[in-house]
Amino acid sequence: MTAFYRRKYGSSPLCHLCNSQEESIEHLFLLCPSMETIWFGGVLNCKVNRNEITTWTNWLLAIIKANKNSKADMERILPFVAFLCWHIWKARCCLLFQQQQINPSQVLAVISTNVSAFLEASRAPIISVVQSRPGNHVQARWTKLRHPFVKINVDASWVAATNDGFAGVVVRDFFGSFTATQRYRFNAHSVAATKVMSILRGCGLGLSLGLNYVVVEFDLLDSISCLRGKITNGK
Repeated sequence: MTAFYRRKYGSSPLCHLCNSQEESIEHLFLLCPSMETIWFGGVLNCKVNRNEITTWTNWLLAIIKANKNSKADMERILPFVAFLCWHIWKARCCLLFQQQQINPSQVLAVISTNVSAFLEASRAPIISVVQSRPGNHVQARWTKLRHPFVKINVDASWVAATNDGFAGVVVRDFFGSFTATQRYRFNAHSVAATKVMSILRGCGLGLSLGLNYVVVEFDLLDSISCLRGKITNGK
């Protein structure tokens, strides 16, 4: 029986998508027919066999056991399973509380983006960053938006010795809830170029997610002149 129904917020313990079974953990993530497209459409091409599922834990242990001899497969599979379950839960909550229909293709695109960012960050070397002087510090504050706008926050760093530019992008909805994230690495010849590339990467991520109402937030004011055509400022 779902916690939602148990707390008397719902009129039925049945799954809100299929209305055929109680929304247990196993049903929510694995057994609901509406989830088949998401599981099968991802990089795992996983076809869930309902007759073999007893508990969520046993199902996950079976996957681990089947791939225990391949470290590479485990490093690929487990993050995907974790992000997939998180976004299934998030999509179902958005359907229940915001009446947003579940789009399997969009869910899979966000999952793929998150897994790629996680794996890249896991392999990335630790880079020391020079901190700003205390007198120049400005407190960062995240401000909410109104529906249906989504906010894309962008930050950047540059390593002069190697000409490596790095961009970090985080996407949140108008509630402030996490939607997607991505980390990018690219070649850049200056700080200004790195900042501009970071803004473009943030806009590109929003475009790939099919977002139509977006606010891009960053602390790269000097880069706007470069994007508007004043290339001399970008060196």
